[in-house]
Amino acid sequence: MNAYSKNSKTDYVVTQSNQLIEADYSKTELSVNPLKLFKLVVAMLSPEDEHLRLIKIKLPVYKQFMGYKPNAPYGRLYKDLESHCKALNQQTIKLVDKDGDILNAFAISSWTIKHQTDELHIEISGQLKPHLLQLKSNCTSIQLSYIPRLISSYSIRLYELLCSYRGVG
Repeated sequence: MNAYSKNSKTDYVVTQSNQLIEADYSKTELSVNPLKLFKLVVAMLSPEDEHLRLIKIKLPVYKQFMGYKPNAPYGRLYKDLESHCKALNQQTIKLVDKDGDILNAFAISSWTIKHQTDELHIEISGQLKPHLLQLKSNCTSIQLSYIPRLISSYSIRLYELLCSYRGVG
């Protein structure tokens, strides 16, 4: 599965461990747009994948997902994209496991904006692999199509938390 095999953003599903959904983001300053980008990146993964791989996103897909107008100048897009990736690479997510061990991880470890191919290449932090791949239980899947409508990082987090408790009633 890659960025080009799906027909539209409504086909994408974000699947992650409930531990990642319940992680502590309080020490971060992740605003809504970097968080939306991270959800788009995670949607490019398949929970059945065995290894993290380089995620390739066509810039027009990113542009549409983030709500840019079709004729928005690429200068602004590149500047915003650089800012969003930098935030994901510098703000840590704090996860506490059942044994009390604390993991502080960056969402992404690297990114490249490929001007010739009009693509964004993102490498997800390897520390997040157990929370994104080979998930059999204690995980939640959400439709990516709902994320662009949410206007704050808090609303995205709340939506994920509510979905993770969907089975509880």
